[in-house]
Amino acid sequence: MSKMKINMNNLLFFVFGIVIGLLIFYIFSFQNMSSDCLVTFEAYPSSDDTVVDMINSAQDYVYVEMYVFTNKRIMEALADADNRGVDVRVILENSIDINQDAYLYLKSHGVETRWASKNYRITHAKLMLIDGKKVFIGSPNFSWSAFHKNREFAAIIMCNDDRLLPEFFNDWKMAG
Repeated sequence: MSKMKINMNNLLFFVFGIVIGLLIFYIFSFQNMSSDCLVTFEAYPSSDDTVVDMINSAQDYVYVEMYVFTNKRIMEALADADNRGVDVRVILENSIDINQDAYLYLKSHGVETRWASKNYRITHAKLMLIDGKKVFIGSPNFSWSAFHKNREFAAIIMCNDDRLLPEFFNDWKMAG
């Protein structure tokens, strides 16, 4: 009899993929999604161009909730959006020391930035909401490695749907 060897990383990615898929299905269930919605999927490694382009397209707001944020290009795009008059808000996980640079950079460039609430053990979210029309949600942190080295998956949902907005603002109110 041969024994099946299970790679723990592959198993975790598989389980994470199922969870993300179920989350997306739950939030944007087909019976509630308008017919003009478009859902695309990104697989990484690739580049951070999609995220930067989404931020650059923002007219009203960009709201981000991120576990690890070290990607300078995305930081600069958020600061530029803020300078254009877009309402930019970022919630970062406080237990990650490397988030300190992003926090200081964003704050020094006028971006409203808060540390995630300590009501949760951690805030492991990887979420960006834009103008009530675009959602980026998935496994990538906003780091260079996530977009250029790691195996990651994300869904980009383009739709006039802002169902995640109350969740973001609940977290924003609790953040410090």
